[in-house]
Amino acid sequence: MNMIQIIFKLLFGLFLIAIAVVIGPLLMIWALNTLFPAVAIPYTWQTWAATFILSAPFSTGIFTKVKKG
Repeated sequence: MNMIQIIFKLLFGLFLIAIAVVIGPLLMIWALNTLFPAVAIPYTWQTWAATFILSAPFSTGIFTKVKKG
């Protein structure tokens, strides 16, 4: 592969990660609103940020156990 293809693949991967970061919390709010209609969480900047903060430790693997030995 030449350098342009490698750079394109890297930029495309970063773009997909950025899209997942933006869309992920919105999908979680949508799922909660669908499962529990009484909750009625609005789609705002504050609810997006709160969902992102609450889901961040679970998506990074911070709670996974490290195997010893």
